[in-house]
Parts: sequence; C-alpha cells; structure tokens
Amino acid sequence: MKGICFSISSVFALYGPGAPSSADPPKIPGEYRILDKNGNIKYIGETNNLKRRTQEHQRRGEIEEGDKVLWKKADPLSTSEERRKHEKKKIKQHQPYENMSKGGEGRKPDYK
Repeated sequence: MKGICFSISSVFALYGPGAPSSADPPKIPGEYRILDKNGNIKYIGETNNLKRRTQEHQRRGEIEEGDKVLWKKADPLSTSEERRKHEKKKIKQHQPYENMSKGGEGRKPDYK
C-alpha cells in the first residue's frame, strides 16, 4: 500500500510539512485518509500506529481496488487528545461517507 502526505494547506501544525512518501505507513501515531478511486474521501482516522490501523482496514475489505491511503505522521510531542480533536475537526469539515462516528474517544455511531 502506498502512502502520500497531505498538502500543507490541509493539515494543522500538529501534522507539519513533510516530503511525500511512497513507503508503507510506519508504526507511529498519525492521521490517515482513505480516498476512493474518484478521489473522494471515504474515511478519516487517527491512530497511534498507522501501519496496524491501515492493515486492519485492508483485512476488513474496507480498502478497495483503486483506493488510496494518504497518511501524515503526527508531531512526536502531540497528545492523543490533540490528535483526536484534529480528527474530529477534519471529519466535520470533509464528512467522509464511511466514517461511523464523528471521531475522537469511543467511536460510537453519531450522525446527529
């Protein structure tokens, strides 16, 4: 699976600028997005282990042929709480069609 960093304009300083990567996601905290074959954002997530979390999506069949996984490593000094707040903001902003929650703690469905 290929990873590509987000553009600087779409990410807070929490996910600072970085060179695009064609490597598999590493075992570090970060934000990731799954885009469908048309470039629409299907899913936005935050995790403490990018590699493990994207592999979970693959095993569940949630990454289809033609989908792309974009990821950005988190600032090493960031906290889980800061990353969850960022995730919630991005979910609200982009409204990905496969997110089952608004992000953050608990991961309970909430479409209100």
